[in-house]
Amino acid sequence: MKVRSATESDKSAVLELLDEFRSDCIEQITGKPAESQTAREGGAEIFEKLLSDSDYCILLLTDSDSKIVGIITGYLCPMLRSGEVRAEVEEFFVKKNSRGHDNAKMLMDVFFSWCQSKKVTKVNLESDNELSRAHNFYSKYGFETNATRFIKKLEY
Repeated sequence: MKVRSATESDKSAVLELLDEFRSDCIEQITGKPAESQTAREGGAEIFEKLLSDSDYCILLLTDSDSKIVGIITGYLCPMLRSGEVRAEVEEFFVKKNSRGHDNAKMLMDVFFSWCQSKKVTKVNLESDNELSRAHNFYSKYGFETNATRFIKKLEY
């Protein structure tokens, strides 16, 4: 397995992988199989924009055949009160058949290297309450639960 930065040519594979991620999360939360197409339907333009943003990171885990089997994305958040920079993990997913063998750790390690190169002082991530497998990984990696998230959806 290798970790590399995403390129424009990865767009369709990345969007498909993100839909698989969303489907996997929905199934874990509801207990019912799900099929998402939200990334493929609305993510192409955003993907292109984020690729050119130096404050955004899209890293891909590839197998020995160079097939994309995992992803981590994140971005920088300057903190005005402290004068420091934190990073937020936006997406983090490894396909079921590629889990284990420290593949998720490898992906997270490379993301943390990117964070260190950007002088990040802390990394935040959010995870739905029902995703206990992911929570176990985050705890083993050294993340701590110490906040409550509030969400207000906007209607257009």
